[in-house]
Amino acid sequence: MKLTVEESAPETVRTEAQAGFRDLLAAEWIKLWSLRSTASTLLLSAFGILGFNCYSAYGDYVNLENFSAAARADFSRHAMFDAFTAASCIALMLSIGAIGANVVVSEYGTG
Repeated sequence: MKLTVEESAPETVRTEAQAGFRDLLAAEWIKLWSLRSTASTLLLSAFGILGFNCYSAYGDYVNLENFSAAARADFSRHAMFDAFTAASCIALMLSIGAIGANVVVSEYGTG
């Protein structure tokens, strides 16, 4: 009669590091900035939004004489609407949508 001894296999220890949230953010950051069109889209969007807001503020400056006395006395309340106009809000949404679409298309294109 022969005795057989079964050796238990040693437990495998995971030596690779698991990806965390910081790694995910780093990968997305690299993916976003690896596109050549990202910087130009952001720059063009910033100039457009700034242009809309400056044009609105200039319009209030030119028409300040036509405002009523009450509106001129409390001009800060009216001027705050020029800080972020509806046109610049729409431009911001369109530019963010364009950047998002660009990222999705480039991700799809690379596989």
